[in-house]
Amino acid sequence: LQMVNAFNCRSEKNSVLKIGFFTNKHLLGAITLSIFTLIIFIEVPFLQKLIHTTHLSFLEWLTVVAASLSILVIEEARKYCHCEHARSGAKRSGVRLLCSSLHPTKKS
Repeated sequence: LQMVNAFNCRSEKNSVLKIGFFTNKHLLGAITLSIFTLIIFIEVPFLQKLIHTTHLSFLEWLTVVAASLSILVIEEARKYCHCEHARSGAKRSGVRLLCSSLHPTKKS
């Protein structure tokens, strides 16, 4: 989960789609190395015994990937709401209403 979240953390307001996934080569390398190491520790039998892990089925890996990507989707939605809320001011329709409830305006 945190490896995917690292892409989100590069900007509090700008979408990772706007920034780009491949613009930070060091981050991409670190995440690739982390995922590769994680897979080795989980799937290589002698390492499973050494660090007490077990093989994951395809469905379990799919669950891990889906949970990880859900963080990306949720954070992108938050950034979109933040951006829309900042642009719209007091408008209260559709997505803006949802975003306004997430980012209420300050009352004096």
